[in-house]
Amino acid sequence: MKIRQLLAIVFGTTIIYRAYKEIYESIFFEAFIWILLILIGATLLSISIFKDYKNYKQNKKLINFSSSFLIVGFTIITMAILIKTELNFDKPTLIAAYHDDDVGGVYIDFKTDGSYILASTAIGYSNYSYGTYKISGNRITLNKIPDQYITSCHLEIVPNENGKERFMKEISGYNFTFTVKEDNR
Repeated sequence: MKIRQLLAIVFGTTIIYRAYKEIYESIFFEAFIWILLILIGATLLSISIFKDYKNYKQNKKLINFSSSFLIVGFTIITMAILIKTELNFDKPTLIAAYHDDDVGGVYIDFKTDGSYILASTAIGYSNYSYGTYKISGNRITLNKIPDQYITSCHLEIVPNENGKERFMKEISGYNFTFTVKEDNR
């Protein structure tokens, strides 16, 4: 195995791993990490194409482009993971609610297709949980307990005393309270 093929495999698994981690978490320096990975990948691909083409001119075999094909293949897989993750976040919202804390907060986004994304945030870090839900009137039943903040699978949307604001509370458990930000029911 050529060193370029080994570098392509190491680089490819690194970018796929980073894209997979982005499904469940994001960090403050994420953009800088991606810029660094893109620069490394572009450099590695340029060198690989140049050397592979040079070898191809001598041997006339497509196998000479194996390291270039590996890098392109890993890049396509990574792009597919990132696009799928972004499409998950961009689905239309049915109900969105949040809970602010001193250092961060919790945000839950119920999508119109019956799925939800719960984001727990702290300074420079976000952690994502996914699941499905069923809604009946003002009661929402989650398929699982998504995070350490919520201790019950049953939530209820209740109006404030003044009727202007609505909250989402646990029916049982610690009675964790969210402020309803958007309701498109």
